[in-house]
Formats: sequence, structure tokens, C-alpha cells
Amino acid sequence: MLTLARAVRSSGGGTRPHPTPLALATATLALVAGGVSFAGADAHAHPVWGPALAAQAAAEADALTALGRTDRALHRAGNGLRSRVDVLPSANWNGGPERLTTRGAAVVITGRVDWLHDPAATESARLAHHRTFVGSLEGVHRAVRASTSAYLDVRRAYVALALAEAATASRRATFERAEASVLGRSERAGGANDVELEVARLELERALVGVERAARDLATARRLAAAHGIDVAGVEHEHRRVLDPDPLEGWRLPPADDELESTTVERRRIERDLAHARLERAGAWSALDDVRLEGVAVGRDARLRIGLALDEGRPGGFVEGSLRDATRESWSVSVRARIRIDDGWLDDLAVAHRAAEAADEALAHAIDDAHWARADALAALHDAEDDVVFGERALELGRAALRALDDERVTVAAAARAGEEGAEARLARFDEAYARAVLGHLRERDAFLRAWDRYLRAAERGWVAVGAPFEVRAVTPVPSTGTPPQPPRDARSDHRGR
Repeated sequence: MLTLARAVRSSGGGTRPHPTPLALATATLALVAGGVSFAGADAHAHPVWGPALAAQAAAEADALTALGRTDRALHRAGNGLRSRVDVLPSANWNGGPERLTTRGAAVVITGRVDWLHDPAATESARLAHHRTFVGSLEGVHRAVRASTSAYLDVRRAYVALALAEAATASRRATFERAEASVLGRSERAGGANDVELEVARLELERALVGVERAARDLATARRLAAAHGIDVAGVEHEHRRVLDPDPLEGWRLPPADDELESTTVERRRIERDLAHARLERAGAWSALDDVRLEGVAVGRDARLRIGLALDEGRPGGFVEGSLRDATRESWSVSVRARIRIDDGWLDDLAVAHRAAEAADEALAHAIDDAHWARADALAALHDAEDDVVFGERALELGRAALRALDDERVTVAAAARAGEEGAEARLARFDEAYARAVLGHLRERDAFLRAWDRYLRAAERGWVAVGAPFEVRAVTPVPSTGTPPQPPRDARSDHRGR
């Protein structure tokens, strides 16, 4: 499938064709469609990839304008053609004391086409085009990462608030025990002293402040996520359903295509070509500052000029035609030349030689380094993907453990309803254990979300290095260990909801 990266970079070297603005627009649409084909038909409805694909499309639309400008400049520099049409209308009135006023009018239309073969200008335009492309692609990737990071941040903010509230409940219980011990102590051994009570108070105050900060962070994350088009109500729903698979489970970020060349190597190659073009221009041809052969033919109502030129080794020419009145027909041919001897020519030539040699060395180093840089990026991507896979396995195991606890609670609750001795106490301890298990599962979810943030950045690093677009694809889902149970009882709803 055609992508923006391949279409735009086709102008990168040699005789490869330059893309037109229409080709750029087609490539951009193909890139957006390419992301959908990798992600599947439901990608735009996905809580993470839907907003990310929308951000990608918006960023590409903005980048297309800048790419179109540099593309047109590259075409003009490549073919060396310039054209223009001048229209000169005029009117005049003549008169005197002894004669009537006369008037006249004329319109002179002149069209001109210039051509100049300038390799240095062409390479400069290629370099500007390449830089614009790389900057545009980086902007698209930043837009995708900003959207995805906003989703990850709001999900992690919910987890942080739940953990802060659980810590506050634990600190409050410790403080109440210490306070009761101080109030009831006299000679009782083991009673808390005032220092222990103040320590418990301090820890409780810290926990309460932690809850306030976590709540503010959550509010900020929700506003940012909403600004990126993320369904914040849906995110809250995902947070509360701890027994459901995470939306990010089962998705992968493929590495960049092996056929794509490093953008650094491509830039160094263009810089090498530019340096050699400047060196050639600074050589012996630079003494011929201007050599021109020009012919003019004048008719009764038209004039034609044709010229050929050699400007510092750059061949060129022009054709100019004018519609105008003339008193008589005529023609002429002229040749002129200007040879300029500059006392700094040898110094300029030496500087151009050094620049060309440095460009050759930089290209060789970039080619040699590209293999190792790609291997390093792939290793980082694989490591990050391994962490995501480990996180998926941990979450599935945690859900299996929570489902097993649900099944076990049915037995304990039945014993409590039957009035068995000690069943109520067992049920209370069970609920505490279940609450701790939920918190542990939330910590695993936070680790999974952090792993996804690293995974996205590692993939982006590889994509940007070779100018590849954002891609995401679904893989075989992690197998479920069972059907989620019915909604929990009230005594456990807080643990599910926070």
C-alpha cells in the first residue's frame, strides 16, 4: 500500500520521480487508510486508537500544506523553468495651441520562459524538502503519542487515586487504634504513647493530602484527555470493570519496514550531492561568469528574443515574445562573454573541496552507523513489547485469581446466611483480602500502562528513524479464564469502583 513516507521520499535521490501535490494528498489518505487496515475495522471505535487515528489525520492535513510548498519548489528547481507574462497598457494625449488634442493607446503583452540547469539549487531544494518531510512526520507521530499518552495518563490517574484512598483508609485505621490506645491507657502495657499517636496523625495527614493531589491530577488528566477527543466517561467505566480485559491488551506496534532507508543516511546523501555540486561550480567554470548568445527578430506587430547562456558552468536559456507595434522589421544576433579572475578563487575552491570531503565522510559514517542504530532500536522495541506481554499475562492471572475469590465467597456467604458459627467473621476477613487483591491487580494494571507508554515511545523511535508512519495491529486476544461474574454485592462495590 502507498504511504506518505514512500511517496514523498521518492524524490530523495537520483532519477526517481518527484511527487506532485496530488500524489502527496493521495499518499496522505492512503496512510490514514493504512492505519485502519492494520488496526482492523473497529479501529476508529477503539477507545485508544480511535482518537489516535483522528489526531494522525489532523496532523497530516496540516503537514500536507508545508509539504506541498516544498514539493513545488523542488519541481521548479529540478526542471529549471521559470515563466511569466507581463501586460503593459498605456494611453497618451497630445495637443497644442494651434491643433486639436490627439490621443493614443497601446497594450504590450510580453511572455518569457527562462531555463537554468543548476544542480546546486536542485540539491538545496531536495534538502529543504527532506527536512520538511521529516519534521512533518515527527509532528504526526507527536500528535499520535500525545493522544495515546493522554489516555494512559487518565487511566493511571484513576489507579493512583484508588491507591491513595486505600492508603488513607489504612492510615486512618492505624490512627484510630493509636488514639484509642492513648485514651484508654493508664498502666496497661503496650499502650501507645503520645509520640506514636502523632506519628500516626502525621501519616494520616500525608495520606489525605495524597488523595487531594491524586484527585487534582485526575481532574487535569480528564480535561486533557477530553481535549484529545477521548471518552473520559468510558475510561472511568474501564477502570471500574477490573474483571474485563484492558482495551490495550492484544494490540501490537509493528517495527518499521526493513526496506526504508534511514532518514539520517538520506539527508547525508543529499548533503553530499549538494557539496559536490557546489564544488563543481567553484571549479574552472567559475571563471566564465557569463557567456551569452542572443538573437532578436522584430516584426511589424511582434518581437521575438531567444538566448542561450553559460553562467559559471550552468547552461541556460530563454525565449521571450512580445506583441507590440514596430516601425520597421529587423533582426540582430549578439555574443558576449565576461571572464572574471578573483583573487580568492583558490581559497574558495579549497573550502569547497574540504566541504565535499567532509560530506563524503559524514555519509560513510551514517551508512555504517545506520545498521547498529536500527539493531538498537529493534532491541529496545522487542524489550518493550516483552514487558507489555508480561503485563498482559499478569493481568489475566490477576483476573483469574479475582474470579476464584468470587467463587470462594459464594461458599463463605452461604455459610454466613446459614448462621454457621464464625462465618460472619470469616466473611469480613475475606472481604478485606479481596480488597487487597483488587489493589494488587490495580498496581499490575498501572505497570501494564507504564509498559505501554515505553512500548509506544520505542516504536516511535524506530518509525521516525526511517520515516515510517504510525501503525498498529490486533493480534490473537489473550484467552480468558472464564466469564466475569455478576455485579458484586454492596460490601465490595467500593473496591471495584476505585
